[in-house]
Amino acid sequence: MDGDLYMPAATRLARRASPIGETAIVPFILDALRELTFPPTRSVAFRDLGFDPDETGRYQELVDAHASEYCRQPARTADVHRFLGHPDALQGDMTRRIEYAAHAADLDLPQPALETAARRWRLLFQVGSDFTQDLNWGDNGRLYFWIRDVDLAAARFGETMLQLQSH
Repeated sequence: MDGDLYMPAATRLARRASPIGETAIVPFILDALRELTFPPTRSVAFRDLGFDPDETGRYQELVDAHASEYCRQPARTADVHRFLGHPDALQGDMTRRIEYAAHAADLDLPQPALETAARRWRLLFQVGSDFTQDLNWGDNGRLYFWIRDVDLAAARFGETMLQLQSH
C-alpha cells in the first residue's frame, strides 16, 4: 500500500512533514519493557481457553494478582502503550467488532466463519491517553491497532485496523 511508513531494519529514518501541515503529535520516546499479558475476559482469545464460569472468576483473580504484584498497573488516566501481547481493553472484544464490521454483519448474530476469522487478529500497537504528552483519546481512552497474523508476518502494515475505546 502506498504511503506505508514501515521501514526495514537497515533503513535510515528521517523526519517528514505532517500531511496536515503541522505536527499533530510531538514525537517522544517510549521505553520498552517485557511483560506477561493475559487475554481480557471479554475476548475471543479468552473464550478459546474454555473456562467455565467458576474458573473465570479465579482467572480474573490471577490476572489481578499478577498485575498488582508484577506489572506497572496503570491508573485510569495513565499512559498504557504496548507493542503486541494482549490489549488493556476498556470496552470488551475488538477482534469480533473488526471482523463483523468488515462484513457488515450483526455482532449479536454469531457466524462461525466470522468467529474463526476474528481469531486471526493480533494487537500490533496500543497507545493510551498520555497527559505528559498532551494526548487524550476520547475520554481518557486508548487507540488499538490490530493486524492479521499473515499480514504481520509479511510486514503488510497497511492492513491494520484501528479501534478506539474510552471510559
